[in-house]
Amino acid sequence: RAGVTVATLGKGAASPGLYLEQWAAIEPIVAGAAAVVVHAMSIRASENDFCPVSKCLAVERYEAWVAATRTDPEKARAMEAQSFDNAINEYAELLRRIDAAGAAHRAPWGSSSSSSSVVSPSAVVQHAFPKKFLLWQSRCDPTRACEDGSFFPQWFTSRARIDALFGLDGWDGVFDASYADADEFASTLTIDKCVESNDAAAANAAAAAASSIDACGAAYAADAGDVASKPTRTHTCHHEHARADIDASGDGCSTKCAFVRQSYYPIDVSHNKSFAVLLPALREAIADYHFP
Repeated sequence: RAGVTVATLGKGAASPGLYLEQWAAIEPIVAGAAAVVVHAMSIRASENDFCPVSKCLAVERYEAWVAATRTDPEKARAMEAQSFDNAINEYAELLRRIDAAGAAHRAPWGSSSSSSSVVSPSAVVQHAFPKKFLLWQSRCDPTRACEDGSFFPQWFTSRARIDALFGLDGWDGVFDASYADADEFASTLTIDKCVESNDAAAANAAAAAASSIDACGAAYAADAGDVASKPTRTHTCHHEHARADIDASGDGCSTKCAFVRQSYYPIDVSHNKSFAVLLPALREAIADYHFP
């Protein structure tokens, strides 16, 4: 339907608190929407006493956590717990504000049908616009949690944490677009500047590829999978090693990797799955939407 808005809240390295901080700009958008899709964001992006938002970026907070896991595991667990509590509070406040914004702009609607997988006990919230959908995009199956703390969304390392997010009062639907069984090498990102640089520095593309084979196949096999065993993907690197190489180069260009494996943020197959799982609920919300 022309003129009907579906808003999406989700950004790299963001927490739900980002949208609370920018609420003056967000409110007019969500208030007039038929639906708001909220992505499950990493817990590490929410502050803790060891690294508050005013002093730390999300990446710095993650690095502090990594250091603590090696030297002070108890501190690392405390950082996780505080960030988790703050994240859940941020989601709850975000849901409350979305409801309030919608209620201020239109009357509750009374459709008798609903594809919602999470039902609020409040009929007014349940049948008001905008509908509020939570989207889980991750390598981690939410029924098993993210045992690896580096997987997005980071630090949902227990079913209890995932259940706390999924079970928040106010979601009109919770949608699983996880891709635990997908081939991560089926979709990669090209590091364009690095490819150009490697090709220019090497006599030809084959020499550049050979350099990448050595770096990615041997050095990264331990935690990136056996890249060398995939001959057509031999210069595809694990995202963490590609990032470290780019940072070390000082010029924003990798000296070793022509491609980066999309294991940090959701890969293409997850976006396709997200569309498929969300479409029926979005269609219903858009069809039932009435302009105030």
